[in-house]
Amino acid sequence: MTETQTIERLKKKEQLLEKISESIGAGIVLISKDFKTLWANEVIKSIFGEVEGKPCHSTFNKQEQVCPGCGVKKIFETGAKSVTHEQKGFDAEGNLLWSQIIATPLYDTHGNIESALEVVMPITVRKIAEEELIREKNFSDSLINSLPGIMYLLNGNGNFLRWNKNLEKVTGYSPSEIVEMTIPDLIAPDDKEHFENFVRSIAKEGTGPSVIAGLSTKSGAVVPHSFTATRFFDDNLRYQVGIALDISEQIAHEKEKNTLINELQTALAQVKQLSGMLPICASCKKIRDDHGYWTQIESYLKKHSTAEFSHGICPDCMKRLYPDVPEK
Repeated sequence: MTETQTIERLKKKEQLLEKISESIGAGIVLISKDFKTLWANEVIKSIFGEVEGKPCHSTFNKQEQVCPGCGVKKIFETGAKSVTHEQKGFDAEGNLLWSQIIATPLYDTHGNIESALEVVMPITVRKIAEEELIREKNFSDSLINSLPGIMYLLNGNGNFLRWNKNLEKVTGYSPSEIVEMTIPDLIAPDDKEHFENFVRSIAKEGTGPSVIAGLSTKSGAVVPHSFTATRFFDDNLRYQVGIALDISEQIAHEKEKNTLINELQTALAQVKQLSGMLPICASCKKIRDDHGYWTQIESYLKKHSTAEFSHGICPDCMKRLYPDVPEK
């Protein structure tokens, strides 16, 4: 084969490579060991302009030095057979773009790496979508974690798909433990049956009245919560979203209120025992009880109230009973 034929054959291969790269929308770049662009196909030129003979890091990424994480650099330093990575860069007009780059080495006749070939596939749309999803997830996580009480999302089998940090904080279970559980697994044994009825009712009816049940913690404590839940569908898949609010303080206040009411009722009953008309002797001041017996007034009051007595003599009685005792 003559030199002219060899050159012609190489040109045809280059044209074929150019057509293939254009058809798949991928850029192809040949990079020297001093990180200059030796050759680029039309896809690359349409995005970055004229790049041949220029440092790749300056034309593709507006960097003065070799880009961090550069696959070509890794090939030159380690001799790797292939390096794939994602790279943020800028087009000829300064617009941000993302690329997935596959770098492979090219060897000389002695088997030494003399340059590297990069296949550049634009992924800007995908990266923007990914970043938007990350932002939305961060926002929803912040919103969910700011909710009072516990929030959880269950699939059709009752397994946890998502929850806020309060579930981990209250129960003491780790995310890896919670993902293996169903919501009834966290309910106190005494409340498990009626709570499972609540879950089945929500699955069937879509919504329903709230239910009070004890939430079992990893340490064995039981914390009373009020649960509400709603069913919804997405792509024909059934889910439940629920909220659980700690009602420990409410129950404690209710008990305190009931105790106070009982104490007041007891005191009122004692007051009623001393109300009404009391028959009392005009002379000795004894009181006649309900059975017709006359008793000393102090005995009657002690029996029908919590009053206690101590005895003494008033000044008038002192003069009448002990006239010889000085008034002092």
